Amino acid sequence: VHRRLALLAARVGMAGAIAVAFLIHPASRLQERVPLQLVTAIQEHTRPGRPVLTNHDATLKYLSPIYGARELILRNSVVVSDAIRFYRAYGGLTVVIMDRSDSEVFRDDARDNAEFLRNLERLCMLRPLYNASPDSWVRLRIFDVAKCGT
Repeated sequence: VHRRLALLAARVGMAGAIAVAFLIHPASRLQERVPLQLVTAIQEHTRPGRPVLTNHDATLKYLSPIYGARELILRNSVVVSDAIRFYRAYGGLTVVIMDRSDSEVFRDDARDNAEFLRNLERLCMLRPLYNASPDSWVRLRIFDVAKCGT
């Protein structure tokens, strides 16, 4: 009797382990869906050789050189007039802004993003390339700086 119970317990345990192994794949795919969508959007709407002005605290892992090298300009290290200077020096500029709401630090960063974009739009024409919220905690916007005044 004990032997049968031990064998049954072993079979149930093995079946449980197999079920967990198979269920992990869909769960991990679901967890990676949003990051993959963000990386794909950034790679499709930016290009090597053209600087990317970004709020790096939120976007840095999505702009890793592993996905494709991009020259980054850190939004919190420049003022709007610097963006104009970069636009002229490189003959173009892409702005990648990621607003996150999953912490107070990121909510403050999102407010800074909004102010920076308002000020930039006063001096430059921004052409939207991408605008999506793949999940409730994140919004990604990508702009081409199409033209800048003085």
